[in-house]
Amino acid sequence: MPCSGEAALGTYHFNTNTIDHLFCRTCGIESFARGSDGKGNPMVMININCLEDAPPIDRSTIKHWDGANI
Repeated sequence: MPCSGEAALGTYHFNTNTIDHLFCRTCGIESFARGSDGKGNPMVMININCLEDAPPIDRSTIKHWDGANI
């Protein structure tokens, strides 16, 4: 089974079950997630490591968020 296409995706939920975490059923990587933030606004989170030719990231600018300490 190839690592591409919607048919290759599986979904899992944890904690509040409000975010669809989508992963490849073949290799297991979570490529992206979708759902809504605490205010109900739709959002999508992308695993940048899954993008081809992704630009380098200045990791010093990343804001870490654990969901508990807003």
